[in-house]
Amino acid sequence: MGKQINFYMHPEDLKKFDSVLKQEIDLKIFYTTSKENGLDFLDDVVIKKYGEERITVMLTKDLYLKNIKLNRIKENQWSVDSIFSPVLEFVRCYFDGKQIRLGRLYYQEGYYDARGLWQKHPDEFIVWCKKMCGLVEGMSKHDKQTSAYIFPHALEWRNKGGKFLFN
Repeated sequence: MGKQINFYMHPEDLKKFDSVLKQEIDLKIFYTTSKENGLDFLDDVVIKKYGEERITVMLTKDLYLKNIKLNRIKENQWSVDSIFSPVLEFVRCYFDGKQIRLGRLYYQEGYYDARGLWQKHPDEFIVWCKKMCGLVEGMSKHDKQTSAYIFPHALEWRNKGGKFLFN
């Protein structure tokens, strides 16, 4: 079963969120796809050039790297299997100065194997994902109108005329 939390994050909020994430011991950040049979790691979650960088990244702990499953999607192109892998998908909010698109954190608590049996991801992984979602809740405010969490800079920006998109 998948769990998610949706939010609106301004680039300044993303920088703050990144600084909080970096306090996590053994945090690994990587893109959802790579050109080789391996992971394409990042140093942080901050987007330097909107429109040029991929929006979606994966988060996990060093401990779970060995359990990441990759699927070959074409020659020299691999994709992280987010159902079978202990990963937290982080869809960062796209920002173009006029609008912010909805972002999310998403994870699977487990999956059905080839025999149709439920295989739960490690309890520690699920607790960690809930903690990461709790960071969003703690750094933002839930908005009933959008059913999303809104970070402080995003709220201030919207109050000055910026627009939120639901994707």
